[in-house]
Amino acid sequence: SKSSSHNNIDDALLIYLVSDTKEAVEHVLASPHNHRPSLQQNNSNSSSLPLSVKVVASNWTEDILHIDYDGWKGRDPTDFYSAFVEMFIMSKAKCATYGVGGYGQFPIRIGNINCTFQHH
Repeated sequence: SKSSSHNNIDDALLIYLVSDTKEAVEHVLASPHNHRPSLQQNNSNSSSLPLSVKVVASNWTEDILHIDYDGWKGRDPTDFYSAFVEMFIMSKAKCATYGVGGYGQFPIRIGNINCTFQHH
């Protein structure tokens, strides 16, 4: 059975954060709002709701290389692994958002994700 602790990862709504810059990911992960109580359980109908939000991300040491940028021609194919790992993970999402740059649109399309939102 699940613990009633608000810090239990099993009770959290997990959000996998991706960005084409590591600084954006580091900023969000350092936020004091990461892993805070988000929903109150006031009645028996809400017992299956997550108790907190937990933002997680891959720990890349460099920015993700854009695979559509001609300036990367000749790079070792392994330099692009992180982009493909993130695309695979994003393609399995239940919902996805993306910014004006469109990072994330490709995995949304190949994953047939219907719950999407473009933020500005």
